[in-house]
Parts: sequence; structure tokens; C-alpha cells
Amino acid sequence: MQATLQELGDLQRNVNQLAEENEQLGAERMVLLESLCTQTDKLENARTQIEHLKALILSDSDHNQTEREQELVNLLKVTTYSAYYTDRRLVTDVW
Repeated sequence: MQATLQELGDLQRNVNQLAEENEQLGAERMVLLESLCTQTDKLENARTQIEHLKALILSDSDHNQTEREQELVNLLKVTTYSAYYTDRRLVTDVW
């Protein structure tokens, strides 16, 4: 009987410790989720700015350009397609 009571006491302490650890992990999870949301917002803002700048560059690509500028615009077009394809593939891979 005494051994059973001791065992129950040990189990109760384990439960209490695990409950505390669970609370701490929950709090850490919330911090990580907030950070993820913040970083996602920043990424989305950066993508929007990049797309806007690409549009400006590409819209000016028809005007008088040097050969070097034309090469850079062509490179931008290629990388834009490549980045789009990679983004789509990554999203597909994640899901």
C-alpha cells in the first residue's frame, strides 16, 4: 500500500512537471508563430516592392538602351520566370 502511494506521488509530480513544460512550450510556440507572421509580412512586402521595381524596369526596357542595359533586362526576365517556377514548385512540395 505504501509503495502504491509513493508511486502515485511520483506520477503526480511527473504530471505537474509535464504540465509546466507544456505551458512553456505553448508560450514558445506563440512567440514563434508571431515571429513567423511578422517575417511572412516582411517577405510579402519585399516581394511586392520587387515586383513593382521589375515592372518599372521592364516598362522602361523599350526606350533607348545600351547593350549592357538590354542584357540586364533580359536577365531580369529570365530570373523572374525562374523565380516564379521555383516558388510554385516549393509551394507544391510543401503541400
